[in-house]
Amino acid sequence: MMLKSCRTVVCAMSGGVDSAVSAHLLKRRGHRVIGVFMRNWDPQEEETGCRNETDYADAFDICNKLRIPLQQVNFVKEYWNEVFSKFLADLELGLMPNPDVQCNEFIKFNHLFHHAINVLGADALATGHYARVENTQSKEVKLLTATDVSKDQTLFVHRAPQTSLQRCVFPVGALLKSQVKQIAAEIGLKNIASKKESMGICFIGKRNFKTFVKQYLRLETGPCVDLETGRLLGEHNGVQLHVPGERMRLTPTRGNHDACGWFVALKDVPNNRIYVVNSSHHPALFSFFVKLEAPHWVRLRPRLPLRCAMRLFHNSRPVHGSLQLLAHTTGEILVTMDTPARHVVPGQYVALYQGEECLGGAMILESGPSLYDLCNKQDIDLNKLYS
Repeated sequence: MMLKSCRTVVCAMSGGVDSAVSAHLLKRRGHRVIGVFMRNWDPQEEETGCRNETDYADAFDICNKLRIPLQQVNFVKEYWNEVFSKFLADLELGLMPNPDVQCNEFIKFNHLFHHAINVLGADALATGHYARVENTQSKEVKLLTATDVSKDQTLFVHRAPQTSLQRCVFPVGALLKSQVKQIAAEIGLKNIASKKESMGICFIGKRNFKTFVKQYLRLETGPCVDLETGRLLGEHNGVQLHVPGERMRLTPTRGNHDACGWFVALKDVPNNRIYVVNSSHHPALFSFFVKLEAPHWVRLRPRLPLRCAMRLFHNSRPVHGSLQLLAHTTGEILVTMDTPARHVVPGQYVALYQGEECLGGAMILESGPSLYDLCNKQDIDLNKLYS
């Protein structure tokens, strides 16, 4: 959208440097800025609360410094129902979901967006994401990668509804991270500029992921088996806790003391079994093929088959390949990559690109056959495998 036409902009305040500088830049351009801090998680849900209170205190100090109002909005119920419940359900299925992508889709660019526009009367919503939007000749906008490619967050934003993107701005999307920190220091927010960036899943914070998940899921130990020999090597502490490619320190079984240097190759969730290999470069960890759910397209639904670039996880180097429609009824996609990828985790999201434009993305349903499968099973038919 044309930012010049916006009088009032709601800026999502996280307590971090990116949202702080976003609010500052908007105010400097003459906009009336309202800061909003989202409460998405109830710290009483577990014994060790998350970082919500510290972040709110930082957001409060930032808004005082910038002389803009700060409001709190409570989306705890919405987050639990629309993000966290799905997170647990996907884990149960053996997927490793990305709730930060879903939080942006359902909470930030849906509930917060409508609160900003319909309740606070704003003309636009701003966030501190490293992404850009560009107007087209139609009402639709393009989602573009950030100027600072190393900080690009289009993977996290790609599922935002087009109607929301049309009234969203990303003030730091055209800046380098170093420039953002410099601006923060210049306006008296040096402590925020030096604040350690939040990493990992928002509601887990610094806590151990596996310890956190055990509070909500009933997990069972099960066998870890050598993929090549079928030999029992040890036990895992819950198939839902592990991802392909992860190094495992196995609990040795009687007569087997080889507890190190094994990597997850395959998860058999129904039988609570994990197959492992003894090298991080084993061909069972690599595949040319990925099956995706029906993609969310940011703007236009492209004609398939399609050549494009893709990111398999945040900060990964783009890989190139082709997209092919598997079934009209489901809209599922088969990705064939030019080079085999190792970090393919079902439940995570793939973002799709042509040049600077993020076309959209989709959740990974499964990967394979692996290079090991292709070497040992010459008669694999991909159409039958994914039909």
